[in-house]
Amino acid sequence: MDHNRETGVFYCIDVYISDRPEVKQLARGSIKQVRVLEGVFLDREAAVTRRILGTAPVEADGSFHIRVPAKTPLAFQLLDKEGKVITTQLTWTWVMPRESRGCIGCHEDRELAPPNQLPRAVVKPAVQIEAAPRKNN
Repeated sequence: MDHNRETGVFYCIDVYISDRPEVKQLARGSIKQVRVLEGVFLDREAAVTRRILGTAPVEADGSFHIRVPAKTPLAFQLLDKEGKVITTQLTWTWVMPRESRGCIGCHEDRELAPPNQLPRAVVKPAVQIEAAPRKNN
């Protein structure tokens, strides 16, 4: 960790490794992006809402490697080619400053060993998430 930094890195080996029915039924290549959500605490009673931080591409092999804000509750959504939500992570994930944290898949079996493959996304530098466009009112 480096407390002088404001970001960390999160990677996923393969979003298609999942126990979620809405993901298991999908053809490889149908998940195009990962959307990053920030948990925003509304009050001291732990009421939380989610704010969209942005999106990043998912590689053809199902991997992603993204730079995210540190010390921030994060959740992820998987998006199809039209930007529609396929599934949403229901729990929060954090990274610490300069930490690199990852997962095997999306809601994978906790006793599962990762596949013996090098994900495309992790051989490249972490992608900065692309900020969500603001709506003008």
